[in-house]
Amino acid sequence: MTVRGSLYATDYNQNLYRVNPATGAATLVGPTGIPVFPFPSHITSNPDGTSNVFSATLFAANGNLYATFDTNRVDPTSGNITPVILNNVYRIDPNTAVATVVAPTIQTISAVTLVNGTDYAFPVGTQHLLTLNPANGSTSIVGNGGPGGLYVGGATPTPEPFSLSLAGIGIAGVILCRLRKRGQRLNRA
Repeated sequence: MTVRGSLYATDYNQNLYRVNPATGAATLVGPTGIPVFPFPSHITSNPDGTSNVFSATLFAANGNLYATFDTNRVDPTSGNITPVILNNVYRIDPNTAVATVVAPTIQTISAVTLVNGTDYAFPVGTQHLLTLNPANGSTSIVGNGGPGGLYVGGATPTPEPFSLSLAGIGIAGVILCRLRKRGQRLNRA
């Protein structure tokens, strides 16, 4: 996640790192204080047949660095989800890595992105697109994202129409050059 020109990432112990985008080298800023993952990997099974799952985000909004994190137990036979660690919106100081709880929010947010001044959130396993207010954790349904459950593990805004037009012109130029070369080869034969 980029904030104030720097790229940031977190690990399973909820440490914050500043990442050099040119080399990929990560420099530890420090522990955030966000709860650490209570199980060893993405998904683990329990003796009762339930599975442990989590959702986490790291995102920028209004020049600040934010995160969400929750864990849940899922019963695959019934589909019931039982929260283990409740989800909160955290504001992270990128200089000290210290996270402060801003407010509780809904469970299972897997990605948040800022588009035209609005933060959009994607909850795991639903088809909903939500708005998220990082100042108070509130969400509102914008609409359905598709016919089935979605998992969006990261989201970025797409380029504005002008950039898309330039890309289209570039692609058209490449196609015309290839067609011209193909035509020249056919004329020689």
